[in-house]
Amino acid sequence: RREIAAKEAAEREASERARQKEAEERVARMKAAQEAAARKRAEEEAALQKAMDEQRAAEERARLKALKDHEARARAAAEAEAREANRRAEEEEKLRKEAALTSARRRLALEEK
Repeated sequence: RREIAAKEAAEREASERARQKEAEERVARMKAAQEAAARKRAEEEAALQKAMDEQRAAEERARLKALKDHEARARAAAEAEAREANRRAEEEEKLRKEAALTSARRRLALEEK
């Protein structure tokens, strides 16, 4: 009877140790799964942050390019305006010289008469 009782007690202890070991393994698997999920979340957040940073950088590059394009168009327009003003000034100077020449010819013609 004592041997049977001791054997049953040993079986109960072994069964309890097996249940405890199984419970500890379940807890360890759950912790590992939680850590893996946390790592995955962190990686996704890092990827999202990187994508947002890249988008902001692309927007800034586009803004700077648009600004440079605008400045280049404004500069080209100012240069064209300056060329036109010079052309007009040269034309006016030519007309003044022609008028002065015509006036001098008339005076000469009047003096010769």
